Amino acid sequence: MADFYRVNGSAGSLGSFVSFIGKTPKCYGIRLAGADGARDLTNEMGVNGALGGIFRQLSANATILAYQVENNTTANVSIMLEAPNDFTATNIRDIIRNGGNGGGWYGNTTAFDCSSTLVTDTGFKLAYS
Repeated sequence: MADFYRVNGSAGSLGSFVSFIGKTPKCYGIRLAGADGARDLTNEMGVNGALGGIFRQLSANATILAYQVENNTTANVSIMLEAPNDFTATNIRDIIRNGGNGGGWYGNTTAFDCSSTLVTDTGFKLAYS
């Protein structure tokens, strides 16, 4: 078997995140919520949707490597980023909550309120999640 150059992590340690790119990827769970509860992403995932606006804003601070919308009606989103070490779940939460200068993200739904969004550093988990 060929050897791989590992930029981050150790192939010999259990639980270590091993990556082949520059910075260690970070994984977060996001629950988009407004003052009245969870947001419905059904109409906000396509072109010009609020989710795209949120990702464009996050991209100013980090590189989005992958994302998954786990449930469009409860707005659970998983995201993997390559970001500076000081970029945290709190930074992501603040960017999302302050969207549209606090007036909401503008997509297919006018003023898509995300003022109560929660973000958690979930780490990378796929195997038998």
